[in-house]
Amino acid sequence: MNRPLVVLAVIICLGILFVNFSVLNFLSTFFIAAIFLISSLTLRDNNESKLLTIFSLFFASMALFYSCVQPSKCNVTNFISFKKENCLVLGVIKSQPERKGNLKEFIFSAKEIDFGNLRHTCCGNILVKIDSPDDYYPGETLILSGSLHKPYLKIKNTSKNYQNYLISRDIYALMEVPSGFEVTRVSNNSSFGRNFPFWLKIRSQALIYRYLDGAEAAVLEAMVLGEKNNLPKKLVTSMILSGTIHILVVSGYNVGIVCFIAALLLKLIRVNRKMRIVLSAAVVLLYCLVTGASTPVVRATIMAYIFLFAYLFRREGDIYNSLALAAFIILLLNPRQLFDVGFQLSFLSVFCIIYFYPIFKNKFCPGKIKNKIIIFFLDAVLVSFSAWLGTMGVIAYNFRIFAPVTIIANIFIVPIAGLITLCGFGIIIFGQMIPFLAQMFAVNARVLITALFIINNFMVKIPGAYYKF
Repeated sequence: MNRPLVVLAVIICLGILFVNFSVLNFLSTFFIAAIFLISSLTLRDNNESKLLTIFSLFFASMALFYSCVQPSKCNVTNFISFKKENCLVLGVIKSQPERKGNLKEFIFSAKEIDFGNLRHTCCGNILVKIDSPDDYYPGETLILSGSLHKPYLKIKNTSKNYQNYLISRDIYALMEVPSGFEVTRVSNNSSFGRNFPFWLKIRSQALIYRYLDGAEAAVLEAMVLGEKNNLPKKLVTSMILSGTIHILVVSGYNVGIVCFIAALLLKLIRVNRKMRIVLSAAVVLLYCLVTGASTPVVRATIMAYIFLFAYLFRREGDIYNSLALAAFIILLLNPRQLFDVGFQLSFLSVFCIIYFYPIFKNKFCPGKIKNKIIIFFLDAVLVSFSAWLGTMGVIAYNFRIFAPVTIIANIFIVPIAGLITLCGFGIIIFGQMIPFLAQMFAVNARVLITALFIINNFMVKIPGAYYKF
């Protein structure tokens, strides 16, 4: 078996998908998985043993999914309804607080809930929206006063199931803490290790807004730090229509740039090979935490680790196994991610590029072509077409849009986005120490972002560029 991790990931995905058509429950699937596993260990025939192991993994993945979707008896969702009720909640901040307009949002791990005349020990995550000028950090224990309720089934004016979306992120309740409501700090258990990524993100945002402003700063903030709250709605809509909205999301491309910059700088100061790899891996992990550890970044971080340590031990990494291992780890932590559109697009785009691109290149780029410009252009078209081919179905189903212009738009916009991202990192790296260099990066970023806007607007105006249904 050349790629065992690919087989493992496929089995896990099939097991999770089969849950929707199964009448079994957690105990029955766990019991069946255990029987198959024990049987596989007792057989001497390797082929039969492998087959039983596959069945064991299949039912084990179903059991894993059931264990995640069934909230425990102490879960906060068992004590509340869709009606907003004022209460006190004791808990710990679990995620980096993010700005959403005038509010701050963070995931809050509940420990105790108090309705005035009733107090319950509870568990589960709450999405808190708080109107407060104070800064809050992961690991802090707070008592929040506000209104608590279950997530609404649907977002207003859309058909999306908001409740399912939040549950896929392991969030079971919403809490609003308006201005003037009491917030009590019980203790600060946050460590430097947990606070540092958040602090670094705030410092990086401040540097970006020091040298840029308006839509330009918002675009750079989204591309480099994954902060999309300040993006103009008109720009977001335009990039959705052209199929290039992915450039405003931190993904594997950004992780690759960070890894390259870290390795290059460490090499320039003559750090030895092994230490260079270890420090580059640490920088990649830090960047993953700074940007909020979204699915594309986690996937890219895991793959980067595999290739870094393959290089460390002088072994050749397999991109299919790396992709499969990334999917396996993410699904092991949260199997509901399989039904998340971001997860699907992230893995499908990478898989289709590495699978279809070599096939198309062998067919459409014969060795007779020697002109480097033509070869570069054909490569760009084929990579873009491969990614579009794999993701167009998911995009059409979820967003009701079919955009053929994406193939051409990506050829021009993706390289510009890469240069903008490099400018963003230049501003962050040199903004404090060498302002003159940071200003030069900012000037280039302005020009490139303006070019991005112009090209994207031109693309969406082409007849037949996109079809909405």
